[in-house]
Amino acid sequence: MKYVSADRLSVTDLETARVLVVQQAMDPVSFDTKVASPARALCDALFGTGTRREVPADWVVNWHTRSLVPHAPTGSPSARPAVSDFFVNSPVGQMLRGITSEESYPDGGRLRYQPVDQANHPLHQDCMFHDPPRFFTIWIPAVPKGTTVNKDVPGLELFLPAVSRRLRMEREEPPTVCREDLAQFMTVKDDPDAFVRPELELGDVLMFRETVPHRSHIPATADAPRVSFDIRWALTGAQAA
Repeated sequence: MKYVSADRLSVTDLETARVLVVQQAMDPVSFDTKVASPARALCDALFGTGTRREVPADWVVNWHTRSLVPHAPTGSPSARPAVSDFFVNSPVGQMLRGITSEESYPDGGRLRYQPVDQANHPLHQDCMFHDPPRFFTIWIPAVPKGTTVNKDVPGLELFLPAVSRRLRMEREEPPTVCREDLAQFMTVKDDPDAFVRPELELGDVLMFRETVPHRSHIPATADAPRVSFDIRWALTGAQAA
């Protein structure tokens, strides 16, 4: 895993990275005002207070996974298209556009709410749910300024050793990687060093390849829920391995 500031990010970083944290990929003040703060308010109203207000017409809610997807991403006024546009127009997004084909563009993605008392997702790969051959998952925390993901609020943990194929799934909801299948990729069974838990703040972005196994992580120090976006960017035309 590599941490790199947005002003030092190179095309080579994007082409070769499996797990990459881009620090200050987006202006935190503008991002919070236009995207993150409204997203937190919506998720708190739907999932945090226990009072389910009416879901906006441009969203579809999954109560089981505490997530929302855009009903009509194109032209929708919701926060989801806003975050896609915000990322695309950032220096990182523009650099990514430069190594992919014209038709490559983020999908509608999801807005997620992760409480501190129950992990949303077991170990899985994003390629389990998507057919495009290669893509980046772009994971964007919508946390308040001064909050650190994987310290103050829940985050993700990712399996660092290289995995290049789709692993077998256990039939769960959501599905998870079979323990037997994952074990062969670990040098020592249940080795804690095989997993990384990147710390991010408002404006940072976590990017990882579609085959990277990952899951929710709730640190003992977390005392507040986390709201985050995740979008997929197909690497059509890119040279990423």
